[in-house]
Amino acid sequence: MKVETDSLGASGIENGRHSGPQTGRFPPGLICAVGRQKWAAAAANAALAEGVTLRKAAIASGFVTAAEFGRWMRPEERLGLRAGEA
Repeated sequence: MKVETDSLGASGIENGRHSGPQTGRFPPGLICAVGRQKWAAAAANAALAEGVTLRKAAIASGFVTAAEFGRWMRPEERLGLRAGEA
């Protein structure tokens, strides 16, 4: 274990880990959520760069299936529409 120091003090980091003292203090759920947010941003950037829909880029990444994308991403909810208004 190595010890790294930041403005909050010293923190032990396990050998072989690629994290600094700040991330060592984060709960695992937060680290997972940040990773998912970064994946979503990467998928959106890929869609924009390739000129395809977010759905197509997300499925092509292999991170989600078409069924998962359909369950997780509900454009009508993002736009504040009720069913049948689109």
